Amino acid sequence: MAGECPYDCSYCWAKSLINRYKYVKYQGPPRLDEKAMRKIPEEGFIFVQDMSDISTLGVQDANILMAELKAHPKATYLLLTKNPIWYLNMFGDGAVFPENVVFGATIETTEEIKCSQAPSPGARFWGLHHVHMWMPDAKTFISVEPIMDFNLDQMINGILDAKPWAVAVGYDNYNNRLPEPPLEKTRTLIKCLREAGITVYEKTLREAWHITEEAG
Repeated sequence: MAGECPYDCSYCWAKSLINRYKYVKYQGPPRLDEKAMRKIPEEGFIFVQDMSDISTLGVQDANILMAELKAHPKATYLLLTKNPIWYLNMFGDGAVFPENVVFGATIETTEEIKCSQAPSPGARFWGLHHVHMWMPDAKTFISVEPIMDFNLDQMINGILDAKPWAVAVGYDNYNNRLPEPPLEKTRTLIKCLREAGITVYEKTLREAWHITEEAG
């Protein structure tokens, strides 16, 4: 994929690289990267887009991309978005998603933290939950990264309702001073999810930056 991401997240690592090196690929309207399309891996577990959001694609481009992914059934392809309602819109517009696609969503918190132009956490949970109403056998995935402070019960219930195949949890790696939860709270979340039978991949786990600074 190519083009500018519309969500303008304050913690976006890609945005600083794009600005620093003037990557033309990530400027302008969202579009398919035809050069990358010719190099799609045919086996393994593949993250489809990098430095972008799958929800920027229109239905025509989405159908072109999905047809290409379907042509490589030995691979599993992860889609990731901060607007999983896009999946539902694509279904309604007639897009056909292959069985070897995982529907992913980034949901960093349960709170209305103003650091992005993306839909609210509640809307994201709602969208991912409803994917299963269209495709009961669909695999979903949630990225809780970079994690921000959250309501524990709401986060657990939201994730369980989305029935994810797996969840990834990790803290910010770029010193963005986000409103982070204490590490103990994050570990409680991970423990509860695992006890519910969900696979959890641990990314960067550390104490919240403000707690570390207070202790120092």
